[in-house]
Amino acid sequence: MALVHDDGPNGKGPLGEQVRERTLISKTAGAIKRAREAGILVGFVRVGFSAGYPECPPNSQVFSAAPQHGLFKLGGWGTEIHPDLEQREGDIQVVKHRVSPFYSTTLEVILLEDLCAAHSIEEHRNSVQSPARFCKTETSGTVVFAQP
Repeated sequence: MALVHDDGPNGKGPLGEQVRERTLISKTAGAIKRAREAGILVGFVRVGFSAGYPECPPNSQVFSAAPQHGLFKLGGWGTEIHPDLEQREGDIQVVKHRVSPFYSTTLEVILLEDLCAAHSIEEHRNSVQSPARFCKTETSGTVVFAQP
C-alpha cells in the first residue's frame, strides 16, 4: 500500500500524482468487481520481505535500502493492499521481492494498461509499449472476462 497510498512516500510524489490523475485505484476496484462477476479468480501483488530481509537483493537500485529504512516488512502497513481494493478469501496473493512481479513468482496475468502507472505519462507509455511488442495490452474497459 505504501507504494500508492496517499500517506505513503510515493503517494506524495510524481507516482502518487499519476495514480490519482489516472484514477488507478477506482479503475482497479472496478476491474476486480467485473472479474468477480465473471467468475474470474482475482489476485494481488505486494512487495514484501521476511524478517532479516533474506530475499532483498543487495544490489537492487530499488530495494537495497529497504532493510536500512525498515521498508516492506511483511505484516506491516507498507505491505498491505490498498483498503479500497476488496480482498476475499481465496484470492491469489503474490509477494514479490524484485521489481518484476514475474521474477521468481507464480504470477501469470494480463497486463491492463490503465491499471498501472509510472512517475510520468511518458514513463508509463514507455513501460506499456515495451511488453506490448510481445503481448496484447488491454484497458480495464476493453478487457473481456470470460469463463475459462
